[in-house]
Amino acid sequence: MTAAKEKIARICERCATDFLVFPYRKSARWCSKACWNDRTPWLQCPVCESQFKSNANRRVYCSRPCQARGMVGAASGHWKGGKSLDNERARRSIDLKHWRESVFARDGWACRHCGATGTIHAHHVEHWAKNEARRFDVANGLTLCIDCHGKVHGRDFSSRRIKICPYCERPTKGKGAESACRSCAIRLWHVQRRQTSLQLILELPFAP
Repeated sequence: MTAAKEKIARICERCATDFLVFPYRKSARWCSKACWNDRTPWLQCPVCESQFKSNANRRVYCSRPCQARGMVGAASGHWKGGKSLDNERARRSIDLKHWRESVFARDGWACRHCGATGTIHAHHVEHWAKNEARRFDVANGLTLCIDCHGKVHGRDFSSRRIKICPYCERPTKGKGAESACRSCAIRLWHVQRRQTSLQLILELPFAP
């Protein structure tokens, strides 16, 4: 008969106690079933500060609502230095409108690639996001038709869906299936604000 194999000493990762195992279990990490069941450490949610357990190695938040509240600003994976608001203001500025009209006038309101005069776009040769200094430089603009502009960017701009405002039935570029146009959205905002103020006044306790 073969001699009994000597056991190997291990340290439990949960309770830090010494225990012996046979050589075939030399990679054992827990001394008992109880320690194995309690192997997951307690984590603290940075938003609500509640304690929770998770087997996921990279989990940080206890729930999706806390994740939505926590992953904002610099903690978001899409954070780009807080330039989104500045970019949106620049895209809606009168400077961009003047730049676009200047590019069209210089090129005779025709596509520089195919000569089409239908739906034309003002294309930035050096991209809008890559070179902020030349965003409104007319020399950095190029008049392209909708098809040629799509080929430059590898996109189909003609497939953009024209949305209709549900209140005034005018075309709008708002996000969402039932987005209002800019003027209707402003009016709705004022109406909702007045309704909220009125509701707060009605909820105030009256003096005896």
